[in-house]
Amino acid sequence: MKEVILTQGEIIFNIESFQFKFGRVEYSEGYFEIEIFYESESDIGKILNKQNYKKYFDTSSSIRGIDKDGSHYLLTETEFLTLSQKPIGYSKLRSFGYIRKFPKEITDYIIPEDSLIYHLDLEGLEIYFESKTALVEKEALTSKEISTTYAFSYTTIPFMVRTGNFGSKAGQLLKFTKNQENDNIILSFECNMRPIDKMKYTEYNKFSHDLNNYLSFINGANVYLRKEYLGKSSSINSIETEIVTIYSYPEYKKSGQNNYLPIRDEFKRGKHQLYHLMMSFQNYRDENENYNLNKIVDL
Repeated sequence: MKEVILTQGEIIFNIESFQFKFGRVEYSEGYFEIEIFYESESDIGKILNKQNYKKYFDTSSSIRGIDKDGSHYLLTETEFLTLSQKPIGYSKLRSFGYIRKFPKEITDYIIPEDSLIYHLDLEGLEIYFESKTALVEKEALTSKEISTTYAFSYTTIPFMVRTGNFGSKAGQLLKFTKNQENDNIILSFECNMRPIDKMKYTEYNKFSHDLNNYLSFINGANVYLRKEYLGKSSSINSIETEIVTIYSYPEYKKSGQNNYLPIRDEFKRGKHQLYHLMMSFQNYRDENENYNLNKIVDL
């Protein structure tokens, strides 16, 4: 995420909130850090001066702000790194939660109840895809085919999950593709039914932690959720949605992966190992209720 300039904002401590006049959000090694600027004699300048800052310096806060285009930003679990009063009030904070970007139409910083989940950006998941794309090379003038090669570039799997007390959500698909910008995996929620019944964000929240742990289990190493793409609208040709949440934690450093479950064995693509494993996701959730499997995977 590129640098964000906030033209107005507020910092919130429990039930207290204070305005600041300018902010700059930067991304550094997985974390989001924000610099805020204010007049020394303003309300926030006074509570962060030498006499009063101790009450707030070790207190977790959240920050809201608006950029010049009207987009709204929410940073959670922010903690102070530095403070300065001269020549102007200045503070630097780091988010240990997430930054969430809203369109200018959403002014209350709350996700609408009818929002859908579209994509997840996952770090640490390494798989061999099972489906291939044909890459055709042709002559420029005659369009005569010169050669055709195939690249294993995605995997689409039926997705069975119970989201309430009335059975499983039908017609759902999970599509795994490689992020074009890095080594991350993009997991997309799709639907093959008519009328289309896409996954609601409120439904996703009920199984999101289970899904992350289950992917870590079959990966043989931790899978980290970096981004969630959600809202009421999505771009058809790119990964762009109305609301984006980006989690703030250290960049993933690759560690040893256990290959007991063969999702990285290119010689077993035809056996559709990932398909069979993902079809067992709801079974994992059921057993998790009995044995707290998530805790085991976390450890």
